[in-house]
Amino acid sequence: MILTQIYQVKDNKVIINLPAAFKNKKKLLVTLNDVADSQANKLDMLKKAAKDPLFLADIAEINNDFQPVEHENL
Repeated sequence: MILTQIYQVKDNKVIINLPAAFKNKKKLLVTLNDVADSQANKLDMLKKAAKDPLFLADIAEINNDFQPVEHENL
């Protein structure tokens, strides 16, 4: 089972109450990801992608691939 949840940091500590499905588990993998930095980095990447010639060429190629079926009745 995988649990993904955002927790508040208080006094540089995080307290996690485990769900019942985790009862009797001896080991867990904990990965920490700074949510604010992650979101900011993703937004920056999206802004850069909008001007990236290789990315724009890929999008144009995908649009061209689907152009013949765009007006078909499904």
